[in-house]
Amino acid sequence: GGNGRGSVCFDGSGSLGLSCSLQNINVLNLRLLNQVGTIESTDFSSSEYPYSVASDVCIIERFPLQSEGQKSAPLVAAGYSNGEVKIWNYLTRELKATLRGHKSAVSCLVFCENQNSSYTSADSISLLASGGKDCDIIVWDLISYSGVSRLRGHKDEVTGLSFLQRNIDGSAQQQLLVS
Repeated sequence: GGNGRGSVCFDGSGSLGLSCSLQNINVLNLRLLNQVGTIESTDFSSSEYPYSVASDVCIIERFPLQSEGQKSAPLVAAGYSNGEVKIWNYLTRELKATLRGHKSAVSCLVFCENQNSSYTSADSISLLASGGKDCDIIVWDLISYSGVSRLRGHKDEVTGLSFLQRNIDGSAQQQLLVS
């Protein structure tokens, strides 16, 4: 299984690594060089979604890094080959939300940090964008865990996303989504 690409990301301290492994996300202690946990998704049996079998993790994206002296939420977004995006607490292995909207595999993810906030926490991150092999980009509200916008126009798989900041009038800031 798998898509051949895989994905690895790191926690804010640099001591933990997260990696895709078929249907699971492995949590690795990089200092001790061992696996300390596995996040297993076991709820793919719902018949109302495109596939009723286990789905591979295609891509993972960690919650934005903390600022100096501030903690960031231990969250990771995982995109699956069945089109789902799941938000996990990687320390407790708790599933926070399942976002459904893509018709095929999720190929890229990016969090949007609220730059008007003075800290990086679950409250300062309000948007997640996901791109897929279905050629769509979905912008998700992470407070209500719902899709707020579906962007179409790609002729092929969406392979990369980034939120960019732009200053307006010296004080206001605007977030731009680039694919």
